[in-house]
Amino acid sequence: MRVTINHREESAGLTGGTKHHFVDCNIEFSEEEKAIIRGRDLKDTNFTVPSAAPLPSQAAYVGSGLLNSLGRLGVVGGFILGIISAFTGGALGTIAGMMMFFGAILWAWAAFSSRSQNKAIENRDQVIRLGDLLSHGSFTCHAANPAYAKSIEDEIKENLASVKQIIRDSAELQKTSTFEL
Repeated sequence: MRVTINHREESAGLTGGTKHHFVDCNIEFSEEEKAIIRGRDLKDTNFTVPSAAPLPSQAAYVGSGLLNSLGRLGVVGGFILGIISAFTGGALGTIAGMMMFFGAILWAWAAFSSRSQNKAIENRDQVIRLGDLLSHGSFTCHAANPAYAKSIEDEIKENLASVKQIIRDSAELQKTSTFEL
């Protein structure tokens, strides 16, 4: 098993002042290891590492809240304008319909955004399966800072050492042994 771990930093945000740190891990199995994984059906053997996605920013939460408020306001305002339109000859009906339609879209988008932001916080770990490593060969983890990236690298090394031991121990079936207790 050949493992290459790369640390990288990316600028984020409107001004580029926010820095995101990532740990990229590329794994190349030897032909013997690939044969053992396939032959002993170890594809579902897995380990967990931190997520590849950074946590949502405070601005993302504010944006979702603003979209939610505007969407609700559009739906309610369009409904009220539609009722008023019925009494004024229907001249405002098109505007009321558009307000309700776009308000509903904004409201739904805000709900989707909030849900994905909450999932990103709740599911901070990703599960890496050997079968995925056979087909893709790499994964990425997000780190809050370079020191945390170093601890993630150490965690990855420990996990891969355990995986290597599982592959090594699965190479041959154990022979029958007899003993007394």
